[in-house]
Amino acid sequence: MKLSVWKIGFAAGCLIISLLGGKAQSFGYGEKSDGAQTIDAMQNQPGSNLITPLETLELRGENSREAQDLSTADNPTNDQADKGKKFEWNFYWKKWEGLYFLVGQKIEFGGPESFIPSRVDQEIKVTGKIGVKLAFDAAAFAHDKDLGDVNDGVEFRRVRLYAQGDLFFFTLPASYKLEWGLTGGRMYFEENFVTFPNIPAVGTVTIGNFQTPMTLEGVASSRDITFMEPSSPIQAFAPGVKFGIQTARTAFNERVTWAAGLFADGFARDIGDASQALGRVIGRATWLPLYNEDPVSPELIHLGLGGNYLLLPYGDVRYQSRPEAHLAPNLVDTGNIPAENAFSLSAEAAWVKGPYSLQGEYLHAFIKEKDGGNFNFKGFYVSGSWFLTGESRPYDKASGVFGKVLPKKNLSIKNGGLGAWELGVRYSHLDLNDGPVQGGRMNILMGGLNWYWNPVFKLRLNLGYGDIDKGASSGYLYIFQTRLEMNF
Repeated sequence: MKLSVWKIGFAAGCLIISLLGGKAQSFGYGEKSDGAQTIDAMQNQPGSNLITPLETLELRGENSREAQDLSTADNPTNDQADKGKKFEWNFYWKKWEGLYFLVGQKIEFGGPESFIPSRVDQEIKVTGKIGVKLAFDAAAFAHDKDLGDVNDGVEFRRVRLYAQGDLFFFTLPASYKLEWGLTGGRMYFEENFVTFPNIPAVGTVTIGNFQTPMTLEGVASSRDITFMEPSSPIQAFAPGVKFGIQTARTAFNERVTWAAGLFADGFARDIGDASQALGRVIGRATWLPLYNEDPVSPELIHLGLGGNYLLLPYGDVRYQSRPEAHLAPNLVDTGNIPAENAFSLSAEAAWVKGPYSLQGEYLHAFIKEKDGGNFNFKGFYVSGSWFLTGESRPYDKASGVFGKVLPKKNLSIKNGGLGAWELGVRYSHLDLNDGPVQGGRMNILMGGLNWYWNPVFKLRLNLGYGDIDKGASSGYLYIFQTRLEMNF
C-alpha cells in the first residue's frame, strides 16, 4: 500500500492546523457602502498571531442609488439610511464552523401611479453557511483466498462542498441545502432540497434529493455515527438518499417525531438498498420515553420504527453490503429479484447515560416474487460506546437522531487539551439467504477508537473481523482501517 507525498502532506497539514488551534484571536473588518471591503491590518490587532486560526473575519457591504444619494447629504439620519438600502451582503468566517453569508434585496412596487395604490416594500433574503466535508481512508485486509479479491487501498471517501441556510422570499420562509460531492472517483449530487417549515395541518415539508426517514444509523450524518461506515444491515436495507417529497412533525415537546414521504430513485447511491423501483413510500416515527438534559450526565431512551414500501410495476429488488469497509467490495448480494412488491421494516432503540451509550436496530425485508414465491431477508446490529474524556452523545430531538460531538477541551499543545476520546464496539449480522436466493450471510465484529481533535477534525481507527458464508466464496476477513475527517 503506497501513500503519495501529497496525501501524506494533507494528513500532516490537518494535524498541524488542529494542534495550533489554541485560543484564537478576533480580527477586525472594514466596510464601504459601495460594496468594496478592506481588512484591518492584522499586526495592529492587540495580541494577534498570524499562526492562530481566525475566530471571526467579516466582510460586508450595501449598494443602492438611494444609499449613494444619502451618503452625499448633510448628516443623514440612520432611519433615512436604512430606508435607502436596496441591496446588502455580509460574509463572515466563524472559527470551527465555516463561512457564513447574508445576501438581501429589497423590492418596491405599487404607489400613486400603479394599480396598487399603496407602496409596498418586500425583501428577498438568503442567509446560510458554506462548508466542506472531507474524509480520507486507508485500509488493509487479511482474508481467506476463497473470498476473492479484497485489496488494500487508500481513497478520499468523501469530498463535499455544501451550502445550507434560510430563504426569505417575500413573506414565505424556507430553508435549503445544496451539496456536491466526490466519492469513489465519481462526482455526484448528494442532498439538494428546500424545506418549508410549520405549514398548518401538514407540518414541515421537504422537496428535493435528501436522506429518507428510515433507521437511526441511516438517517444520521456519516460524521455523527460511531464507526467509519454504517453496519451491514443498514447498508443492505436502508433506502439512503432519494428524490422526493416528505412531511414531518413533532409532538409532546419534541418527545415524539414522525416523518413520511413519497420517493423515487435519486441522483446517486452511496449506501442503501440497490433496488430499482418506480417509487417508494417511506416513513419513520420515534419516541423518547426518557429524556433528561442534565448538563453533567444527560440520559435518554430512544425508540423508533420505520418502513419502506416499494412500488414495483416494473423494476427489481436487490440487497447487497460491503463488510463495513468502503474500500472492500460487496461480499454479500442477492442479485436482481423480479418482484411484485417488497416491504422492509426497521425497529430501533438507543440508550445514553453520560459518557456511555448503547444502540441497536433490527431490519427485515419481505419480498413477493412475480412468479409467486416469497422471500425474507433480515439483519441486526448492536453497538456500544464510551467517551473516556467524559463527553456524551448529543441528541437532536426535532429529528430523532444523534448529532455532532464537541470535545470538552480541544486538542491543543498551547492549552494542554487532549480532545475527546471515544471507544466503541459493534456486532452485526446480515442474512441474505432464503430458498433459491443465496445472497450470503455476514457476521462482523468491529471495534473502534475515535479521537475528536476539535469540532472540525477527527481521526478514526476501526479493527474488525468478518465471517462470510456464501457457498464457495466463504471465509474470514480481518479489517484494519483508519480515517481522517474534516467537517465544517
